[in-house]
Formats: sequence, structure tokens, C-alpha cells
Amino acid sequence: MGLLPPLVARARTHAGQFPKPVWILIGADAVRSFGGGLFVPFWALYLTSTLGASGKQAGALLALAGGVGLVGAPLGGVLADRIGRRPTLLLALAGSAVWLIAYGSLSNLTAIAILTAVGISGDLQGPAVSAALADLVEPELRAETYGLRRQADNVAFALGPPLGAVLISLGFSLRWTFLLAGGALALCFVAVWRLLPETRPEREASDSPPRLREAARDRLLIMLALGTGVGVVISTQFHAVLGVFLHQERGYAIATWGFLFTINPILIGLVQYPVARWAGRRSARAMLVLGMLLQGAALTFLWPTSALAVVVIAVVILTVGEMILSPVASALAAALAPTRLRGTYEGIVDLAFAVAWAPGTLIGFWLVGRGQGWLMLALALPIAAAGALCFLPLSDRPVQTDEVLPVLIEPAAVP
Repeated sequence: MGLLPPLVARARTHAGQFPKPVWILIGADAVRSFGGGLFVPFWALYLTSTLGASGKQAGALLALAGGVGLVGAPLGGVLADRIGRRPTLLLALAGSAVWLIAYGSLSNLTAIAILTAVGISGDLQGPAVSAALADLVEPELRAETYGLRRQADNVAFALGPPLGAVLISLGFSLRWTFLLAGGALALCFVAVWRLLPETRPEREASDSPPRLREAARDRLLIMLALGTGVGVVISTQFHAVLGVFLHQERGYAIATWGFLFTINPILIGLVQYPVARWAGRRSARAMLVLGMLLQGAALTFLWPTSALAVVVIAVVILTVGEMILSPVASALAAALAPTRLRGTYEGIVDLAFAVAWAPGTLIGFWLVGRGQGWLMLALALPIAAAGALCFLPLSDRPVQTDEVLPVLIEPAAVP
């Protein structure tokens, strides 16, 4: 008990480093994650059991939902730079709330497909929040700020599935998981509208309008996005495919995998912030490479054996790799970006997630379906090594200052 007051005082001191709008932004992102936790675990079940979709139809609709991020993520970044962080975030929250409520209200699969195809609003939020956080904190605090955001997101997401399970056990329709998620975002919209100021720095009169192609000419940003995309391909094997492999090829019970998977969000919820704080003070390039290789090594570690202790160790190693890679990548994107293009740069890094998720999942399931899931594990470390090569041209300095980075992007400057 004697340790509690000093720990609380230390936490309050750390919290005082961040202005109030940072907490509003982190809270808005956490609400989105909570909503995701409410409906995502039951999404396929809703389509098949409530709406009567076949397995192929449900798979196609879920793939389409992921594919719209190819438009939403870069568009969110450009809008954040052009019209501002606050309007983009409000547009994302309002659009997502309406989308979720409509999704939970409709019964016609054709209408659901059309709604899915236009559902880009959720992907607008990430780049706007990332850019606004970079606006609000000093460069030396960015990595830990993104770590704090990710920690809050994971804790919030973890609250959603048990609440959804309780609702279903009480006899509520699966529709309510979508309706409540939409209602939460509607309330968040009101809070952001009333409390969040605009954070975008004032542009010079001589500045040209932000354009996606301008950011796409930055070779270092492209290398960062490519490497991040490779990391996503690896992480999808854990988040989407590994449970099926362990069940079908290594004899694990589904419930056992459920408990093992929980290690990931629990660890992130407990220690993401201090890990990001530690990583942000070290070489950006070294931390990105380390995070990538840890993820690949963790999966390859399971190739020869999937004994319970080995799986636990592998999940821990992979989670540590994720905790290092994700916040450093976001902080480095903000450091690479000219001030007027912060949102656009963050949008391109977010685009890497949307581009890599579907191929990574499809390849993993294809291998498992052919009884060759072991190959997915054997290739994880070589693929991670290839992804790590993408990071080698990046800065070897900590992501604590913007001063050294513009020199690195001079060749990509737009005339």
C-alpha cells in the first residue's frame, strides 16, 4: 500500500505532460475501438445467422469492408491537412455512427452490400487523430503519445466482446451490437464537437494545397509504409490465421486459443506506454527493425513445435514486437512530414494496413487450407527480414526531434 501514493503521483506527473485535447483525441479513438469490440467478434455471425448470408457472401462482405480502407485512409489524411483535423474527425464520427446504425437496421443483403461499399468514414479517423496528436505534443513525446493511444484502444476494445456476449445472453438480437456501437460514436461526436479545438498549424499564404502525390514522392515515407505493410502481413498471421492453424493442424481446442490470444491485448493494455516511451528514445531505424524481426521470429519459433509453453512465449515476443513497431512508425511518419502534410503522411502509413491485411489473411488461410500452415510459420522470419530491409534508409536518430529529418527527405521535395 505504501507504494500506491508515489505511483499515483508519478502517473499524474506523466499525465500532466499532455494537454487536454490529447486526452480528448485518445478518448475518441478509444470509443471507436470499444465500438469495434462490440460488433467485430459477432459480425460474421450477424451476417449468416441474422441476415441469412452464406459463408461465401459473408466472406465477400467482410473483404469489401476491409477494402474500403484503400480509399478511406489516404482520403482521411488529405482531408485532415486541407479542411482540418477537427472537421475530419467529426465527419468520421458522424459517418461511422450513421453507418453502424444503418447496418444494424437493414435486413436486405443487397442494401448491406451497397452500405458496405460506401463505408469509408471509419477509415478517415485514424490519420486525423495521428496528425492532431503530432500537432499537440513535442517531438520527444510523440512515440509515447502514440503508445498511450494504442494502449487505450486495446483496453477499450477488450471491453466490447464481453458486453456483446452479455447482451446476446440476455436475449438481445445481434443487431444491438451494431446499434450500441453507433450510439457510442454519436455521443463521442457530441463530445468532440463541444470540447476539441482545431489543432492544425496555420498555413503560410504561399503554401500550395496538400496533395497525396506530393507525399508519395518522399522515398523515405514509402519505405516506411512498405516496411509497415510487411509487418501487417506478419501480424495478420497471428490475429487471423494462427488460431485456425493451431486448431486444425496442432490439435488445440478453440477455447484454449481464445485464452492464449488474450495475452496480446492484456500485455498491450498493461505495458504499451512504457515500451513506446523506451523505444522513442532510441534509434528509430533500430527499433523498427527490432519490432519487425521479433514478430517474424515469434511465428517461426512455432514451426518445429507448438507446445503450450512455446505458444505462450511466442505470443509474448510477437506482442512486444508490435508494441515497438507501431508507435515508432507513427512518430517517424510525423517527423518525416512537412508540417502542412502531417495528415497525408499518416494516411499513407495507415494505407499500408489496408493494403496488406487482406493479402496476408488470404495467403495464410490458403496455406492452412492446403494443410501447409507450417510454411506460413517457416516463412515468417525471412519475410520479416525482407521488411526490415525497407527500414534501413530511415533515420538512425531517435524520433525526438524534427531537425535532422528534413535533410533526409530533400531528394523527394516537390519543386
